[in-house]
Amino acid sequence: MKLATVLAASALTLLAACAQPGHHKQQPHDNRAPAAAAAFDCDNIGLTAQVRRLSNDRIEIRIDDRTAVLSQVPAASGERYAGSTGLWGHGGEWHQKGDTAVFSYTGLHGNQAEVVCRRAR
Repeated sequence: MKLATVLAASALTLLAACAQPGHHKQQPHDNRAPAAAAAFDCDNIGLTAQVRRLSNDRIEIRIDDRTAVLSQVPAASGERYAGSTGLWGHGGEWHQKGDTAVFSYTGLHGNQAEVVCRRAR
């Protein structure tokens, strides 16, 4: 019986300590600031993609005079961003892992394409 009383008192003491102001666990957050654009050379299309982080979950891709803002979506590895409007008014996706990315998009005339892009050195 004494053991049960001691355990109950200990549990209440711990709960009271956790309820004290200023005694809470900080939630992790991502402090990545919007960054300068990184250049990626894209195979087969002979163009350079400028990729700039707008926020923790959005990037902007610029190729020539076209721009698209893509939002982060789940990825098995790396970072993956998708949007319904893309560069030519259709959907697009940027899946980056390290210095390599796969850019999937629907072209101006509705054709599906995918190119590999590598960070320019």
